[in-house]
Amino acid sequence: LVSSELDEILALSDRVLVMNAGRISGELPIEQCSEAALGRLMGGVTGELATGVMDRAALDAAHEVTA
Repeated sequence: LVSSELDEILALSDRVLVMNAGRISGELPIEQCSEAALGRLMGGVTGELATGVMDRAALDAAHEVTA
């Protein structure tokens, strides 16, 4: 399924691959998909920052990079 309709994607998919700038920026099982996580992937954010699932060390490291 290829669609830009988020409701359709969430209703019909088992996993979601998101593209940004012609490349796959991330893949999530449907259980981890949220509007926020998909939006971050569409914006080019990758890895644990995209899903919002981070342990404390990863969160601290991400904060250091952006500070």
